[in-house]
Amino acid sequence: MAQAQGSKRRDAMSAQKILEIAKEEEKSGDRKKAEELYQLALAADSEHADTLASYGAFLQNVCQDFDSAERIYKKALALNPLHLDTLQNYAIFLEEVKGDLVEAERMFSIAFDSLAMEATPSPQEQKTKPHVQDARTIHSSQSDVVKKLSPEEFSRGPALARFQETTKVPAPMP
Repeated sequence: MAQAQGSKRRDAMSAQKILEIAKEEEKSGDRKKAEELYQLALAADSEHADTLASYGAFLQNVCQDFDSAERIYKKALALNPLHLDTLQNYAIFLEEVKGDLVEAERMFSIAFDSLAMEATPSPQEQKTKPHVQDARTIHSSQSDVVKKLSPEEFSRGPALARFQETTKVPAPMP
């Protein structure tokens, strides 16, 4: 058991290192090399949440392979339903590619709640995970989506419940 956990930890560390190189290749414009590295990172650890989130965004934004991007996002959320980057990336995908504003708003809502549930980060974590900036980004993106919702869509999504909570408006009678 301990041996398996050690192996899994090494796989995750290896995947993380490869992921960082893949992102650099993506930034430099070498799409082919970046894709090879994303796949290599997933070969090292097929459940590495950061790699899945980044690869989904790469497929969506760089390759315009929307079916594969959605498949990767769904796999990532099945493995880790509260992974912040995946929730944000998938929410943007749902909004921009699918035009599903209700589901996009729901993903942003889950991301915001997930961030709020995290324990207060240590000083080291604050350097690597700027929680306040994440919260502002999620809130801003969620607000943009809510503004686009039709009244019918608004009534079906989590935005109505949040609005009622903050304004103390009673829920509509059935």
